[in-house]
Parts: sequence; C-alpha cells; structure tokens
Amino acid sequence: MSTVTKTEVGIVDAVVHPSFPKDDDIVQYLPEAYQLRGFPGQTRYYYSRLEGEFHESAYLEDQRAGSDRQRVEEVIFAESGVGVAILLPLTRGLMADRRLGSAICTATNSWLSEEWLSGEPNRFRGSIRVDPDDVEGALVEIERWADDPRMVQIAVPLEALHPYGQPVYFPIWAAAAKNGLPVAVQSDGGAGVDYAPSGTGYPRHYIEFASLQSLRFFYHLASLITEGVFDRLPEVRFVFADGGADVLPPLMWRLDSAWRQARSQSPENRHVPSSYLAENVWFATSRLEGPTSHGLEKEWADTMRTYDHLLYGSHYPHWSFEPPDDRAMRTAPEERRRVLGGHATTLYRLSM
Repeated sequence: MSTVTKTEVGIVDAVVHPSFPKDDDIVQYLPEAYQLRGFPGQTRYYYSRLEGEFHESAYLEDQRAGSDRQRVEEVIFAESGVGVAILLPLTRGLMADRRLGSAICTATNSWLSEEWLSGEPNRFRGSIRVDPDDVEGALVEIERWADDPRMVQIAVPLEALHPYGQPVYFPIWAAAAKNGLPVAVQSDGGAGVDYAPSGTGYPRHYIEFASLQSLRFFYHLASLITEGVFDRLPEVRFVFADGGADVLPPLMWRLDSAWRQARSQSPENRHVPSSYLAENVWFATSRLEGPTSHGLEKEWADTMRTYDHLLYGSHYPHWSFEPPDDRAMRTAPEERRRVLGGHATTLYRLSM
C-alpha cells in the first residue's frame, strides 16, 4: 500500500488540474485494445475563451499548461503558500463508447499515481476519475484505488446523461460512502457526447456559457435530495468544484418551498431540502462568484450563509486561477481559516 507524508496542512487547495504534456501521452497508459481508438484531445472544443484558457503563469514552451509538475509545485506550494493540493485531472468528457470512457479514466488514474503522486515528501493528493455512464467499470476503478491514502476523493463530470440522484448511479455513491471518499463534480465537457450546456440548448457566446455553467450543479443537487440519496447514504459527501455557492441560497429557497407543497411526490426525501446542506454538500470557491470587494463579500456571505460550505480552490492552471491571498482578501477574517484549509482538512481527512 502506498503511503503519504505527514505534514503541516495549513492552506488546502481543493482544485488543481494537472494535464498530460501532449494529447497522445495518455496512449501509453491505455490497454492495447484502445490505443488505436480515436478520442478527443484535452482542449475544450466548444466555448473556448478567446483570451486563452490558461493563466499566464502556466504557459510553457511546447507543453500544455499544468503539465509540468515542478512548475505546478512552484506556483501552488512555494508562491501561494499552500500546504496540500488536491489534484483533479479532467478526462475529455463522456464518450459514446462507455468502455472507452472508463479506459480513459483508468489511464488517467494510473498516470496521476505514477507522475504526480509518487515520491516523498509529496504534498499532492489525488482524485479517482470514473465514468458514471459505466457503473460497473466505475465500481472496479473505485475498488482499485480505495485503499490508497493518496487518493482522497472520487471525481465525476458535471455533464451527465441523467441527474445524479437517479437510481442508475446509486451504486457509485454507495461505494464512495463505504470508502469514506467525497465525490467531486467538475465540468469536463466540450469534446464528448454530453448534452447542451444549458437547459434550453446551446448559447451562442462564451459569456453565456461561463455565466450559466455553475448553475448546472443544481440539477444534480435537487435530484440527489429529492431522490433520497442523502437519506439512504447520510455519510456521502458531494463537492461541486465549479463553484455555485453564491447562487445556492435562492435556489434552495425555491426547492424548500416546492417540497413543502408537494412532498408526497418525493417520499424518499424525508426532510426539508436545505437541511442536507450542512453535512452533505460542499462547494469549491471560484473567482467568478460573489462580490469582489472585501466589504461586500462579507455582507454577501453573512446574508447567504455560504461560508459553512466553502473549500478554497485555485483552479490552477486555468485562467480563473485565484491565489489564496486573493481569496483571503475577499473573505471575512474570522472565516478565512475554515475556508482556506479547515473544512478541507476535515473533509479529506488530511494528515497533520
């Protein structure tokens, strides 16, 4: 069994996206039967940002941003002062062939273990990528890594063919709960067979896509609550890594109101929907959400009561990279410790 080094945790970065240096580098980790198959590259095909997808500090000559471990360590640990970083690699979206999707997840996990989680001391922790469209394959992959202390969560795409509370996915969440692994939900589309990024189809502009993206978490959250997943698995934890905490309260108010009027239609959901948030739901911070000034940030968060659900996430190397100093300036002083590291240390059971 692999081990992890005990360290002073301090600040925890819950969202760092490592990448293969080049698209074809994943092939060596794929089974021979899939090495000649066609599949998308790592770059989002739709709604790419004209100014560039990545932060200026992440670009390296002839390599994809976020692919050089030494550079990521410099930015996250040396320059940002992070103690532990949770790696959440992306996996190119949903494939038409679910077995290919699982093969890509398996290859990504092997690469992550070999290239990013090896060596001592190591302040990275990993995510077990699974394809929710292939439940059987997902369960095999969870079993493969569940006893490895370097892997601290399961990761699934925000894009899915059904809302995540529906019964087809329940075995995956049960395996997560059994192994004490939170489930991270992160946008991973733009290249596969996932559905349109809005409930009414494809918007024309990047600004629409970026503004509406975090709202998609609510389809999954409402489904998880009303289908009774949190009642049947009270120990399961979900982390919505694309943000959305700033719009959570008004959406929950509407869900609570509808539940009180029509609760007989969702008998599996035994309690007021908002009551599940405290124990079961977390959000990674995002530069795009909430007011940007310190005074307004505190007033907003106090009104919306979002601090109790926030984990700091830099989203490096993406263009929206937010160092912890920037987040701290936007966070009320009494809440900084919890948002920047306290919540994540407990959630991921990180070594001190």
